[in-house]
Amino acid sequence: MFIGPQEFEDRWNKLMEEFNLVNHKWLSKMYRLKSSWIPAFFVDSPLCGLMRTTSRSESENSFFSYFTCSGSTLVKFMLCYESAMERQRHTQEKLDHQSFDSFLALLTPLPIEEHASKVYTHSLFIHLQKEIVAGSWLCSITCMSSDEGCTVCIIDEEKIKHVSFPEVIDKESTSENVEEDINLHQKVTGHYNVLYNKGDGSVSCCCQFFVLSGILCRHIFCVFKNFKVSCIPDQYILRHWTKDLIPPDLRNKKNRYGEKNEAIEKLALEASIILDSCVHMLRNNEPKLSVFVNKMKAIKSELEAELPIVPTHTVSDFVQEFMGVKKPDKVKVKNPTCVRPKGREKQKRIKSGREISMKKIVVPGGSDHVDGGLRDGASGSVSV
Repeated sequence: MFIGPQEFEDRWNKLMEEFNLVNHKWLSKMYRLKSSWIPAFFVDSPLCGLMRTTSRSESENSFFSYFTCSGSTLVKFMLCYESAMERQRHTQEKLDHQSFDSFLALLTPLPIEEHASKVYTHSLFIHLQKEIVAGSWLCSITCMSSDEGCTVCIIDEEKIKHVSFPEVIDKESTSENVEEDINLHQKVTGHYNVLYNKGDGSVSCCCQFFVLSGILCRHIFCVFKNFKVSCIPDQYILRHWTKDLIPPDLRNKKNRYGEKNEAIEKLALEASIILDSCVHMLRNNEPKLSVFVNKMKAIKSELEAELPIVPTHTVSDFVQEFMGVKKPDKVKVKNPTCVRPKGREKQKRIKSGREISMKKIVVPGGSDHVDGGLRDGASGSVSV
């Protein structure tokens, strides 16, 4: 809910007086810093899509911790990194499928809502849909005027304010003979100014919701409804909210290390897109889908007969390709023998006197168990 600086001042003073907090030390300090944490004082600053540096690093650490550890070698780290990228590609393909192949229910008959459902991703469209519905049912234009070729609209928005249940002190007023209507919800009307230029399609609202969040507010959608605007202007569609942010030729591309044939990869990607499109068109027609599958099996059989079977790559083959060298048939340089490193000798565990004496006991004959130790069959000594 948008409030201006003056409205914040009035609400703050009323709150401090109501709870007797005018001289509170910490609240007085926070009030002096109000321009740093109260949105009413920096509504003109673009904040959409921002992420703190700590949040970005913590997100990366949380993601890569599932695939690698601090003691990994360079080769192992690169293999784990490739697995992490495969997971991200899979998630991206899943979200792209939901955005392109499924449609959310429309709540209004407005063409601008249908246009928004085709442009924005599902998660963003849900937030935008709330503004469109609120602009259609809760907002109305009360006054219109012209100023330098632009139309100035005064928008009234009905807001529901929750009121706490009043305490009943007089018991006589609650008798059966007295009927009292208690309204727990009060309607409050807010006034907003929207400036609309029909020539170039530019629009602005005093609430600055687009600057803060990156989507148009309900007051602007109320003006669009009145002027029968069917599409959101291009200058107000941020690219990082749209479905086609990633180009089609890169959406399913797998970036591998080593040499690549761009022509072959482009043809392979085109074949994959055509196959997915055919399956999508035939998913509700079982007879034709069965014929399509049989044709694909026949093509596969022909290819298997004409082309040799390429053996699958093992992890060792992939490591050799990544390092750029082949594993020699005969190993000439072996690992060095284990020697004591320089420096202080590793501390051994301090043994008790009983443990030392048990090793020196020699049993000439008798049972195999002496004081909990096992006798060595060759020398008769006790091993612990």
